[in-house]
Amino acid sequence: MSGRQLYVLMEMLVVCFVSDVQGESYFAEDDLDVGAMIGSIGGVVGEIDGNATVVSESTLHDADNHVWGASVIKGDDGKYHMFYSIFEYGVGKLPFSDSWVMTSKIAYAVSEYPDRGFVFQKVVLTGRKDEGRPDMWDAQSAHNPHIKYFYGKYYLYYVSSRDPGEQAAGSAGANLSARNRTQQKQCIGVVVAYSIDDLVNGKGKRCEKPILMPRTRVKSKDVVDPSPEGTIAKPDNLIVVNPAVIKRPSDGKYLLYFKGNLYDPGWRGVHGVAIGDTPVGPFKALDNFVFDVKLPDGRIASAEDPYVWYDNHRRLFYAVLKDFSGKITGDKPGLALVVSQDGIEWRVARNRNVTRKQLMFENGKVVDVANLERPQLLTDNFDRPKVLYAACRLKGSKGAAFNVQIPLRQSMNRISQDGKGVVVLEEGKEVLRYLFVGKAAKPYIEKLLTPSGINVLVDSPADHVHHHGIMYAMDVNGVTFWNEAVKCGRELQKHTDDIQFNHFSFNGKKKSSASFTGRIDWVAPAWDIPYIHEKRIIKVNSSDDGPRVVTWESIFSLAKDRKTAKFTGEHFHGLGLRFVPAMNTGGRFFSSTKDEGKVFRGDERLRGGHWCAYTAKAEGKDVTVAMFDGKDNVRKATWFSMTKPFAFFGATIELYKTPYVLEKGKELKLCYGVALWDGVISDEVIETEYRKWLRSK
Repeated sequence: MSGRQLYVLMEMLVVCFVSDVQGESYFAEDDLDVGAMIGSIGGVVGEIDGNATVVSESTLHDADNHVWGASVIKGDDGKYHMFYSIFEYGVGKLPFSDSWVMTSKIAYAVSEYPDRGFVFQKVVLTGRKDEGRPDMWDAQSAHNPHIKYFYGKYYLYYVSSRDPGEQAAGSAGANLSARNRTQQKQCIGVVVAYSIDDLVNGKGKRCEKPILMPRTRVKSKDVVDPSPEGTIAKPDNLIVVNPAVIKRPSDGKYLLYFKGNLYDPGWRGVHGVAIGDTPVGPFKALDNFVFDVKLPDGRIASAEDPYVWYDNHRRLFYAVLKDFSGKITGDKPGLALVVSQDGIEWRVARNRNVTRKQLMFENGKVVDVANLERPQLLTDNFDRPKVLYAACRLKGSKGAAFNVQIPLRQSMNRISQDGKGVVVLEEGKEVLRYLFVGKAAKPYIEKLLTPSGINVLVDSPADHVHHHGIMYAMDVNGVTFWNEAVKCGRELQKHTDDIQFNHFSFNGKKKSSASFTGRIDWVAPAWDIPYIHEKRIIKVNSSDDGPRVVTWESIFSLAKDRKTAKFTGEHFHGLGLRFVPAMNTGGRFFSSTKDEGKVFRGDERLRGGHWCAYTAKAEGKDVTVAMFDGKDNVRKATWFSMTKPFAFFGATIELYKTPYVLEKGKELKLCYGVALWDGVISDEVIETEYRKWLRSK
């Protein structure tokens, strides 16, 4: 096959990856399948007060109220805190369609578990008419809560309104009922608190005005305060409800998604987004319609209740929403998944169908339901959806609506980034944790496990608090980056990108590969002006029949306006590895040269060779850690080792003896491998793995 033929074949494969048979285009990274994660709940279909319903630990009922929606957050106490709507239900009460507008309140429940066992605590938010303030914008009710946490504060977003009163005879709103007048005045507000305890005990700060209001009021008839004739309806038409708020990683802006109403001529739920600099705004609504899947006649498919989150692993925005028609799911009406790269332009996701309107039980039974809506998710620190919460009611039942908590099955193999670092998971367990935010003045590998799950690294021990797992440091232009005193330099990770994970089987053996890239500035002590830039590429490879191998590649270049940078340091400066205390005694260093190396001072030795290894006991079991030298490094590695008073291992290029000067337009590239085995490993096995590692680069 010629090079051109191979190129064409690869192009065809890529097209297959990003298009389906109907021609829909998808983002290459869009492989999330929430539908495949939908789990089952315990319990049975039973009765409450003579009405059919679901009796389960994974449902929340209220004898006197409909339970609608639920937004859940994990607190500092390790418990799960649910905020949800309740509105009157029962004989002599308003019908469902009126009750949610006129009587809704926000209640609070708590559980030890995210997907079951929630117990009502109290009502935490009502219309302010109950406080003697009937003139307030949110006098009537409090509905559809959405709880978020940003930088030390909790934000409880909600929907409310007030009845503007009977409209003048002959006006466009003269024939409207109190219910319809009140609904047409719905806006979005927020309560801000420093703790959940403050939030649920009335100590939060409640907004005096809506944080978002409609800009247009376009409807042909029966409308309060209509816009002038000829006005083009915006997404925020007539109402703004059902808030979903997220911070956009690219610029730190806050995106507030909302639903509005269009009449063309029949009702249609549409969505827009407003952008603000803070979680409370001020928010400016865009003219863009979002989640705007088109019907064959060009109109927007009706949807509502989006829950939006950002997936750092895939670098995509996702939203789960209610699809009235099945046009978004591509199936029957239910819950759909849509995706975006920027949070503004959306398309259906590759795996668009989340679920039909049904519940699955642990006994295998599947029950169709009349309502499964107002979806909200609980995600973990790695942006993985853990639980789906939805408002639910059985078909044909006259009973009250309830909340259902549906567990979502997790992928066991993953690499994810959160606000502090990057974590690699295999079979659901952390095998590597890399930190770039914290007390340390440098990013580093904090945790690294052998194939059986034994961690070999210690972070910031009392004897040398500047030792951090696996770290890279040296002196630049006379400033040390090894220690962490006031006058030391800092390695600041500015960006993390190229996050990838692959998990597959080959000849019956499971293999995985994860990688990410850090963009790091090495800055002066007193200001953030960098001396050098570093592109740091971390890869971790695992297999059933071999060691876990980490590849650490650092590519250094001069910062802007720097002509040169001089690298110097102590005899141990370079890529350093500090072992857990259990490995401090009884261990043995050895290298490919099979000699003991040269004593530098005390127990400290310097060795040559293309690899060096250390065997010792951790958690009562033998482990072996080897370091590999990259064949293209500017200098061959000199291995530093010591076991007294603690075990330390390092790859150096002897900067203490021969400094290195980095010149403008040049790069310094250094690459090392760190391999971990369980047990005592022979020289021959290490040599074989070293050569495999060279071939893999």
